[in-house]
Amino acid sequence: MCGEERKGLAVREDWVLRILRGVKKAVTKKTSNDLVVCRGCYPNYEKRRNRFSWRKKMNIALGLLFAAFSLIIAPELVVLLMDIAVIILLYAFALLSYTPDVDTSGSTRDKSRKNER
Repeated sequence: MCGEERKGLAVREDWVLRILRGVKKAVTKKTSNDLVVCRGCYPNYEKRRNRFSWRKKMNIALGLLFAAFSLIIAPELVVLLMDIAVIILLYAFALLSYTPDVDTSGSTRDKSRKNER
């Protein structure tokens, strides 16, 4: 998180990071380095990760509530499709505060050793 090359907890690769790295590679023709969260940045990281997880859950819950109420009011296929679009849109809003998960199994990565692999 601090941008310095340090030892720390490795960030887990997920679909969002794969997409972001693919776009970066297509645009800049460069590959990404391993991402880590160092010990000093972990408290800040934990706050951001908890905020992202909470927003993701809350947005999905709000989308499902909206879908349930709208389907009760007007049970039609068009309303169902609109509800699905609203749920996807709310999930995308949660991704604006995206913070990847870290591997807490105790493994650390040294970013300075990235060329040894």
